Amino acid sequence: MAYTKPFLLSASGSTRATAYVMGGKSVTIGGKTHVVWLDAASQVYGRSYDYASGSWSEKLDLFVGCDNPTHPALAVDADRHLHLVHGPHGHRGGWNHGRFKLVDCRPRC
Repeated sequence: MAYTKPFLLSASGSTRATAYVMGGKSVTIGGKTHVVWLDAASQVYGRSYDYASGSWSEKLDLFVGCDNPTHPALAVDADRHLHLVHGPHGHRGGWNHGRFKLVDCRPRC
């Protein structure tokens, strides 16, 4: 893999944007690297890098969590479908009853 100059994903990232190592923030599959991140305070964004064209996609406004530990994570299943998981910090304010959300990204990614 050849690396190019750095690319700024966000200028307003959260202090918790990469604090959680439990899940991947990037996945490479099918000639693209997909990345997700958290902007202050709880906005989740995504973007993909296409190796064939050498370019980044537009930034996708994916979700709003309940607080800054929303920590999005990417995964690929056995059928090579990309999924995004994000969740809350406990049961604060009743957001999704304290449960994580699993999102099938096929229509968007």
